Amino acid sequence: MFSRFLDWLLLFLETMDSAKITAYIKQMDHYDNQERYMGLSDLTRELEKDDPIPPELERKICTAVLTRLDDDSNDVQSISVKTLGALLKKVESDQICDIR
Repeated sequence: MFSRFLDWLLLFLETMDSAKITAYIKQMDHYDNQERYMGLSDLTRELEKDDPIPPELERKICTAVLTRLDDDSNDVQSISVKTLGALLKKVESDQICDIR
């Protein structure tokens, strides 16, 4: 019984991380450049943790970060480069090939 609870808890925590990352991706599309900056900053902080990226979000994260490299705001572009560095350390090799 305790083992089943631990499995459920791990699944729940993993789902929460997916929800947070999805919220950051959505924030990166906001019309306000400060919101986009904060979304990227929060995503970078998540990527710098030892937790794995949920596989279903890898492509979305890569696309969102690469899109922000061409942002109108220089600050958003700069944090995008920092986020890209953290992202390259976490994604699977197939995604790295797509980023290049």
